[in-house]
Amino acid sequence: MENKRRKIEEESINTAETDTSDDDSEGVVVDDESSSDDSEIYRLGQKRSRSKKTTAEDFAGAMNRILSSRTKAADQHAPILSRSKGIERQINQEKSEQRARKAAAMEKKKQASKDRVKTQFTTFEHEKRLSRIATKGVVQLFNAIKMAQKTAEEAVEAAGGDGKLTIRQAKDVASMSKKTFLDILKSGVNKD
Repeated sequence: MENKRRKIEEESINTAETDTSDDDSEGVVVDDESSSDDSEIYRLGQKRSRSKKTTAEDFAGAMNRILSSRTKAADQHAPILSRSKGIERQINQEKSEQRARKAAAMEKKKQASKDRVKTQFTTFEHEKRLSRIATKGVVQLFNAIKMAQKTAEEAVEAAGGDGKLTIRQAKDVASMSKKTFLDILKSGVNKD
């Protein structure tokens, strides 16, 4: 049993020595414009033979390699995600889509307000006077309708007391109500 333990310990020491000797050459990315992003990721992600157990020293060594690696000058503004371009591309694409939607909304809003006339406060008194005139006109119209209906009812009562009219009497009442309605509108409404 002791022999097996010694062999395992010797193998772990040998692998630890090879790991430390490889640390200087692996994981360092040179600031070379000709190397592509894929090759940098491949070099950093190369697997080495290690023991199954991860120690704090191994973690510290890996972290040190990552932090000491160099990035391209263009990637200095975001060094954390400098090797992961997918997220940055997605963010840029979302921003461009947002700008396009905003531009389309502005264009639609501009088209909608193209023929719109804004209120000028210099003519506010004039508009107020016109509004009053329109209100008076509508009131006169409703009063004329009410009076025409009232005279039509009176004409129906006068023509046939029992409520049954002949066709000719109904036509006379209808024409009379039209005439009286138009006369009331032309002359203005007299208040009772």
